[in-house]
Amino acid sequence: MDVALLDHVEAARARVLLRDRAAIGARRCQVSANRALAERWHAHHQEHAVLGLLSAKENLRRPHL
Repeated sequence: MDVALLDHVEAARARVLLRDRAAIGARRCQVSANRALAERWHAHHQEHAVLGLLSAKENLRRPHL
């Protein structure tokens, strides 16, 4: 094969590898951001959770919006 053609093929392979690495890096960042958001959401609900069930009378007295 021609040396110039081999260089062109190797450069194309390198571009594909860099693009794939960038995509993997972007996915890792997205997963990390999603995990952080999920942890914040979970903490919020833990802080605001009602830890008992209301009786029928208590439910009737609860303000409904």
